[in-house]
Order: sequence, then structure tokens, then C-alpha cells
Amino acid sequence: MERKGSILALSGVVLFLTVAAALALAAGQVLYSRAEADFARKSEVIERSVTAEIERYRVALADVAAAASVPEKVDAAAFADLTEPLTRRRLPGAAAVNLVVAAATADVPTVQRRWRALGDPALRLRPVGAGQHFFSVLSRPLDDRPPRLGVDAAKVPEARDVLLRAQNTGQMAISRAYRLLRDSELPVAEQQLSFVLAAPVARNEPTWVVMAFRGTDFLREAIGLAAGDEADVTLSEFGTSVVTVAEWRPERVDDALPGYETTIDVPQRAWQLDIRPTVSLLPPTGVGLQVTATIIGTVLALVLAVPISVLWIARERAARQVIRATDELRADIHRREQIEHELRMREVELVGFAGVVAHDLRAPLAMVTGYVEVLRDETAGLLTEDHRVFLDRLQAGTHRMHSMLEDLLAYATADSMPLRATEVDLSGLVAEIVGELCAAPSALPPHIQVGEMPRVVGDPTLLRQIFYNLVGNAVKYTEPGAPATVEISAVQQGPSAYRVEIADRGIGIPPDQRAHVFDPFIRVAGSERFPGTGLGLAIVRRVVERHGGRIDVDGNIGGGSRFRFTLPAAPAAPTRTEGPEMAGPSALSSRGHGD
Repeated sequence: MERKGSILALSGVVLFLTVAAALALAAGQVLYSRAEADFARKSEVIERSVTAEIERYRVALADVAAAASVPEKVDAAAFADLTEPLTRRRLPGAAAVNLVVAAATADVPTVQRRWRALGDPALRLRPVGAGQHFFSVLSRPLDDRPPRLGVDAAKVPEARDVLLRAQNTGQMAISRAYRLLRDSELPVAEQQLSFVLAAPVARNEPTWVVMAFRGTDFLREAIGLAAGDEADVTLSEFGTSVVTVAEWRPERVDDALPGYETTIDVPQRAWQLDIRPTVSLLPPTGVGLQVTATIIGTVLALVLAVPISVLWIARERAARQVIRATDELRADIHRREQIEHELRMREVELVGFAGVVAHDLRAPLAMVTGYVEVLRDETAGLLTEDHRVFLDRLQAGTHRMHSMLEDLLAYATADSMPLRATEVDLSGLVAEIVGELCAAPSALPPHIQVGEMPRVVGDPTLLRQIFYNLVGNAVKYTEPGAPATVEISAVQQGPSAYRVEIADRGIGIPPDQRAHVFDPFIRVAGSERFPGTGLGLAIVRRVVERHGGRIDVDGNIGGGSRFRFTLPAAPAAPTRTEGPEMAGPSALSSRGHGD
């Protein structure tokens, strides 16, 4: 009997160890497969984000180059108009966009006189050596640094090579990585490896539109949201050797999973992305896949390691329960995979659609707009009154199409734009918007009253979209012949939020349509008499929700609408215990010219 009991005890121990090892192995495989699938999806999103970001830069520069090919001459005012849409908000990594011309050594004085007349009267071209030179004669800085005009790019091999390659191929090209001349005065630690995009302009003399952007800023904006703290990303360029340009290193790399390398095609060159998972992809234990699998397997084995007699009695019932639970789990996993696949497909379709709009519509529209302006300027004395009316209608149509494309792109990127939260004084932001609306030419200037505005936490660019859309709509959707009347106010809502209200006396929104007014492409009854795309309020809702707030609309007493939304409050300033007592902010009241 004792020997039999010993055998049974030994059998139980062997069974326990076998079950523990099997469960640890199975748990390790499940955890590894899940982490591997998550990393594959993360790598795909990062690769697509970088590709889409460089495409935005390429399309923006192509638009300027195409528009610069239309006028007979390009002077400082024309170049400022062509590059006005290029901002740090749209191209966060860009440093400057320049117009570059070529000149032989003997022609430098002639070229200098010409561009002094067209641009800066104090322009001084500074050739280096003899031969062909490349001078920046017009510039729009996109960072906070002054323009650098008259510098000879021939002394920078990377800049010279990309200009010649773009001229010889007639296509846009990107340079090898180097440190920009405009960054030479910065400390060495702050000088980033950067690139130059060069697009040839179809003119009588060799001319290029050139955009410089910094590699670290570009990579941070391109993959900051996509990578988060779950991936380590290195951007390199191919050449005689692989050169590391920029890195995104949020956390320690996890060596349990293999990395992912891919090639990104850029204009006439190629980049390499090296993506590696970080420890944030590991299970919540934070001790690694193998240790986590062992712990899970051992715990499960202990739970299951009941007396052998009980296991034999209940094995059939347990087997049926396991089979049923496995079937349910497989069904749930299948449903989740289907949902994830549909979400990825919608994301790909949205990115592709935005790319089609930007690439296939904006560039031709810029060319049409340019030719219409040429016709108006050069044939003004030859046109009949009917022809001038036709040109006016054509120009108005291109402006409406441009507004529609900008609204569509703003809606498509409202969720994906990086959220750069900072403390924002709504008094100054709202005053600026009110000033713009009141300054617009109108027979009946709007009456806009602004109460005391708080300081909140948010992205200044996105917050501007909220107020510009809501206040602009309040001014626009007003019955003809009546001046627009708008009231803007804010009240504290709890310790960490403010509720902002924008009330108007416009055409109003029918009660049965208020629940859908924030949906995209929805225009309520009565709004068809006014121009619009139906995307403004959809953009507002996305931006408000990205700031953690909510927005709704109700009728205004006496007619019109009252929009309400919440924003996070800025932290309170520390109480001063010394010095004179500080006065609080005063109420801001801004009215239109009609007051």
C-alpha cells in the first residue's frame, strides 16, 4: 500500500511538472505570436506614415513649382503669394522654401541687378570660386530664423548635386543628408542632418524651387503618433555607405522580437527605416516574454493541480468546458480580426483618398488658377463684358474648389495631426480671429461681443480651427440684409475645465437636425443658400474630442443657435506672497465696425 501510494504521489508530481511545462510553452507561444502580430501592424503603420509625410512635402513643393511656371515673371510679391499656404503647421519639419537661380561667374552682376529689382533691393550675391553658381534670390522662412539670400549653393556638394540632378532629369529630386547653412550658427549639438527637395521650374533660365527640412523634426512629426513608446525607429539614407539621419528612441529595445527593415522611395533616392520593438510591447508584467510565460504556466498548473482522483472524475466535464470555451474564444478572436481588418482598410482608403485629392486635384487647380489670372491681366483690354463675366465665374469656381479641398484635407487629418498641447490664452486667439472677420469687406460689418476668455491647455493651431469655424459660421449663416450678431463667453466648469459658448442670431438649426449637424457632409435645411462643404462642424467636433471635450448645439433665445464645448483648463498660477498685488485679467469686448 505504501509503495502504491508513493507511485501515485510520484505520478502526481510528474503530471504536475508536465502540465506546467506544457502550459508555459503554450503561454509563451501565444504571447510571442500576439506581440509579433502587434509589432507587424505597428511597423506597417509607421512605414505608411513616413511615406505619406514625404508625399505631403513633395506635393506641396510641386504645387509651388507648377504655379511659379505660369507667370511671366516671379517677383517677391508673387513668390510670397505662391508660398503662403506653406506653414509649419502643414510641414512641421520644413525650415525654408527658396527660389534658386543659376549664373555663370561673368553674369553675376547682371543677375544681381535683375533680382534686386524683383526682390530685395539690398540683395548681394556672393559667388564662391569660378564656374556655375546657384543663388537663393527669394525666400520664405518656415521656422523662426531670418532668410539667407545671395548664398552660393555651389560650395555645398549635396545642394549642388541635387540641383544638377533635378535640372538634368526635369524631375524633383532630394539631396543627400547634410547640415544646412542656415543652421551653421547653432551649437553643433543642435545642428540636425537635413535634406533639400529641389523642383525645376519651367522658365527661360535654370530656376528651381527648393525646400529644406530637418531630418529629426521630420521623423518626429511623421511617426511620433504612429510609433508612440512601442517602437524604436532609425531613418537612414543609402549612398556609398548607410548614414543614420534621425532616430526615435522612446524606450529600451526588446531583443525578444526581431526588428523590421524596409526601404522608402523618395524623389530619385531611397531611405531605409529600421524599426525595432520596445519593452512596451511586452505583457504588463514587464519581465519579458519567457519569464511571463513561465509564471502564467506555473500559476495555471497550480490551479489545475488538484488531487489525481478529482481530476479523473471531472476530466470529461472539464474537457467539454475547455472545448466550448475554446470555440467561443476562437469566434471572438475571429470577430476581432475582422473588425481590425475593416479598420485598417478604412484607414488605408482615407489616406489614399487624401493623397488622390492632394496629388491629382490641387496641382491642376493651381495651374488653372494661374492661367485665369494671366488671362485677366494680359487680355483686360481685349475682352468683352461677357468674357470678363465668364472669367469672374471661372475664378470664383476655382476659389470654391480650393476651399472644398482644404476642408476635406483638414477633416481627413484632424485625427492624425500631432497634438502639440501648450498653455493658450483664448483672449488673444479669439481677438485675432474676430479682427480678421470684422476687417473683411462687407456692407454690414458683424457685431461680435467677446466676454472674458480663460487660459486653457491645447494645440493653438487646432483651437484656432474651432473658433474660426464656429464664429465664421455665425457670421456667414445670417439672413441677407441683417448684420451678424455673435456673443462669445466662457465659464468655469469644475476645477479642470471651461465651457465656451458661441451664440448667434443667424438662420438657426431645426431641432430635429441638431443631433446630426456634426456629421460630415451634412447641411441642415436653409443652409443651401450659403456656400459651404458640410465639413466645418465635423472638423470642430473631432478637434474638441481630441482635447478631451464635448460639443453640442441648442437654439438661442430670440432666434439663432448656441454652440457649447468644453476645453481643459490651464494649471493655476502659484499664489504670490511678496510684492504688489497683481490685477486680474480684464474683460475683452470686441465689436465690428458697425457698432
